[in-house]
Amino acid sequence: MAPDQYEAIKQVAAMAAEIERESAEIDPQLFHEARAEAVAKLMERGGFTGKDAPFRYAPEAAKREAHGRYLAEVEGQIATRLGLLDDTIRLLAAAGQAREAVAAEPPSAEDAFRRLHNLAAVERGQAVNLAILDELRVARLHKELLDLPPSAVLARYEKALEAPLEGEQAATIRLVEQLAAAKRLPMPKKTDEAGNLAKIEKRIAEVRASRLPDGLKGWREAVARGRKTLQRAELGGLKPRKAGA
Repeated sequence: MAPDQYEAIKQVAAMAAEIERESAEIDPQLFHEARAEAVAKLMERGGFTGKDAPFRYAPEAAKREAHGRYLAEVEGQIATRLGLLDDTIRLLAAAGQAREAVAAEPPSAEDAFRRLHNLAAVERGQAVNLAILDELRVARLHKELLDLPPSAVLARYEKALEAPLEGEQAATIRLVEQLAAAKRLPMPKKTDEAGNLAKIEKRIAEVRASRLPDGLKGWREAVARGRKTLQRAELGGLKPRKAGA
């Protein structure tokens, strides 16, 4: 894995953890009772309640004004945290999808060769030769695959997965996945082939998911968790407040 990709995945995992943590801390504060308790503590600290409070006998209007001010302070703090949570959710959703799309891709011809032979890099001339060979190989495979029924395409894909880094097999995997993504797989010509396109797509989805590193496996759940917190807040009359608003 390239260093920049590794760092990007670490950032995704960190944002997911932050959303989980923030949601767990914010959720209890969304209850009216929790907010009332926080305001009561501020009223006591401000000298409006409690034994020997300096403003214990202040006019009720002053107490109501103080109560409203403290409630606005408490809800403002929660709203600010909700705003930060909302921003993080949006960033994570975009970053997670982008990094997932990259990580799920099969290796290029050069990457497959490098990983097969445990090389840190390949020389420029060798990289050019690999690209030319792969282009010729893909052109031939493209013609072959389009003449096959879906069941045979699936069989070729499964066979390629047995040695996914070898040149021919790596090219087959990449091409089948590209054709499926572009909806250009050969259409079934017989009734008994009707369900095989769906089987190919399902198998590709499984394989692509298996390529994802652990750091990319929990971001969707974290986004859903954070959105539930925002929904609960809205039901309680609280909306996210953006920084500086």
